[in-house]
This record gives sequence, C-alpha cells and structure tokens, in this order.
Amino acid sequence: MDYNQLDRSIYKWNNESNLTQWDYFYHQDNYNGNRLRARERKLLQYFDSLSLPKGAKILDLGCGAGVTSAKILQRGYSVVGIDVSQKLLDIARTNCSSIKSEGSYKFVEGNVEALPFADESFDCVIGLGFMQYLEKPGRCVLETSRVLKRGGYFILGQRNMFGISSLDGPLKLMRAFYYVLSNRRYEFRWQDTLLLYPALFITFSLSPFSKFITKKYKYYKDHKTIGFVKKNAWSYRRLNKLLGRHLNVISAQGAGYLSKKSKVFYSFFHDLDKYFQKKVDSGKGRLLRKIGNSTVILARKE
Repeated sequence: MDYNQLDRSIYKWNNESNLTQWDYFYHQDNYNGNRLRARERKLLQYFDSLSLPKGAKILDLGCGAGVTSAKILQRGYSVVGIDVSQKLLDIARTNCSSIKSEGSYKFVEGNVEALPFADESFDCVIGLGFMQYLEKPGRCVLETSRVLKRGGYFILGQRNMFGISSLDGPLKLMRAFYYVLSNRRYEFRWQDTLLLYPALFITFSLSPFSKFITKKYKYYKDHKTIGFVKKNAWSYRRLNKLLGRHLNVISAQGAGYLSKKSKVFYSFFHDLDKYFQKKVDSGKGRLLRKIGNSTVILARKE
C-alpha cells in the first residue's frame, strides 16, 4: 500500500481490496465485527420501537454494501440507500436481490451533504459510521431534516472517541514508536486509534517525534492537525449537539463496550459487555451510555 499516493476518501470506498471488507466486517468474530454489530443492533432496536407502518419509506445514508439496508428490507419496508461508491452500491443490490419482502429497494450514487430527493420524502432516515468522511457534517443533518417528513425520525450511529475500547490506544502508540525507530514500516492507521485520544494526538502532533515520523512518511502530514481531529473525533456530547441544532433528540445511548475478543478471560469480558449493554438499554447507567464504543442517537423532526 502506497500511503504517499493515498487519497483517503477515494481509496476507502473504491479500492477493490477494501470494498468487500465492509460486507464481511459485520460477520467477523473480532473487535471490528463486534463493534459494528453492537451499534447496528442498537439502531435496529430504536427502529423497531418506532412501529412504523409497513408502507413507510426509509433512507439509509452512507449505506455502503447495504448490510443494514437489507435488514430494513427484511422487515417489510421500502428502503433507499445512498453512497458515494458505485462499486459498493453494486454489492448492496446483490445483497438485497435475494430478499423476499413486501417493500422495495433502490440504491443511488450521491452525496449525503446534497441529497437528491424532494422535501419530506422519507418517514425515517438511518446512518451508521459515515460522519467522519464528510466535509460539512452539519450540512448533512440539515439535508436530513429537509427530506424527513414532519414527525419523521433520524437514527444515527457513530464511533465514540471516548469509548471504553480506547484504553489500549497508548499501547498501539508505543508499538508504532518502536517500528519507526527500528526503521520498519508500520502500517498503523493513526486515525483509528489516536482519534480516540484527541488530546494525546494534539500533543503528539507538536512533539519532535511527530516531525521525525512525518519526514519518513508523508502520509501522516495530512493527519496531524487539530482540524483533522475535529473532523473525525465524535463524542457523545458533540453528536448530540450536532443533531440538536435541527432535530429534537429523543434518546442517545452507547453501543458495545468490552467487545474485543481476548484470549484471556474472554467469557468474563463477554458477559460484562452484555451486562453493561443491558444497563444502558434499561435506561440506567448515565456514565455508561457516554462511554460506549459507539453512540447511537434517535431524533425526531417536529
């Protein structure tokens, strides 16, 4: 992988080797799979609680390979998915083609910051983990409000920078430091871990070590600014504030806690994760709902 030539947004969605990952990540028995399934479960819990009529029309923002769109379709609803990658949309169509449902499906190539739909077209809008790829997230929420019908709902799930899983961030930083000093290439996604530690990331950006590593790898120069942190680091509070500008936030909860597959005490951490999630789902644990690996928010257009 040539990081020096990497355009993150284009590579992420149009590289053939990465495309299929978004389809099978949801089925993997590891941290990524567990985290993605946890936030999808929470989104679907919110969705099912709405008891929308079967004729309701649903919009899936940043639908990707259509994993969540397919589950909405299975429930008998008509779903429209939008994404910037035509290749991912082709996978989404394949995933939905075999589903027998009363509803219909349609996938559109487009930008979620300028939705190609008429005002008040949808009864519910959903989206999982796409906000970090947007130049103007506020514009996306405004557009979502525009295409929602009065009384319609927006359910958004996003990775939480203060999630409990971020506790291993310093360990990964130490590993990266070792690889650089030993003059070995460490294909480490800074944004995946350090975005969970914005304060640490900013400190790192101002340190001599930062200058050293950016000289070795030009790719990192684009990822050491405060602006990059602000664009990608989403917290429980920040996500609530963003949606609250245009919609009425009804509920916001954490999703997924100790979801990493550890070789040691796996069953213990798995049970503890289920216990934490049960507390949050029951409306208890004010702190817990703010430190889930993902935050899922239910909002309504009044």
